[in-house]
Amino acid sequence: MSLVIGLTGGIGSGPQRRTGFLSLRNNGRAIMATQIARQQRLQQADDVIANDSSLAHLQQQVEALHQKYLAMQ
Repeated sequence: MSLVIGLTGGIGSGPQRRTGFLSLRNNGRAIMATQIARQQRLQQADDVIANDSSLAHLQQQVEALHQKYLAMQ
């Protein structure tokens, strides 16, 4: 997975705009470097919702977990 941060306006023009973009990109890379790997996050998670299908499927997963957590009360 890769992260690309882009800007549309608001920083200025010419070198200032480019510097702002590079600064955000470098900050994004620094943040990513401190995060644990995806596989580790998945292993540590109590529940995982996969957002790789239809909206209806996503809603079903959310509803199932919602009911699970309601039952725990």
